[in-house]
Amino acid sequence: MPYDGTQAGIGLGTVLSIGDTASPIGYTAVGELSGLNESGRQAGTDDATNFESGAREFLPTLIDSGNWAFTGNRIGSDAGQVEMETAFAALEIRPFKVELPKTSAQTVSGDVATFKALIEQWNVTPIEVDKIVKIQGQLKVSGVITWTPGS
Repeated sequence: MPYDGTQAGIGLGTVLSIGDTASPIGYTAVGELSGLNESGRQAGTDDATNFESGAREFLPTLIDSGNWAFTGNRIGSDAGQVEMETAFAALEIRPFKVELPKTSAQTVSGDVATFKALIEQWNVTPIEVDKIVKIQGQLKVSGVITWTPGS
């Protein structure tokens, strides 16, 4: 098929949701986020080099699913932000969902990432006389991230 232009999408409309502890899981969107950044996702390795190796040899060990950093506007009455504060204070590992907006090639839904994580950082900053009060934090993923392609 010939190239017919990019199918990339932008982040506007992305939603981070925190799950509850019920079965089935219910999700609450975290309101007014403006940035979300996945980082540190990598495969672990161990050196398997031995006296018969012609060069260094490595075997995969475990996946480290890394972190998701987030920023946004602090909204004290937002149910998702309240739930994040509650989970942080309780040191709970919770289910999370990141829903990307549809790209031009998708008609029903965008791609979705689901995972469990600990809220490793949760900060209100900065608090200044002429600035919007913001939140910033980081989720430490526990286990694997499952990406489901949109359609």
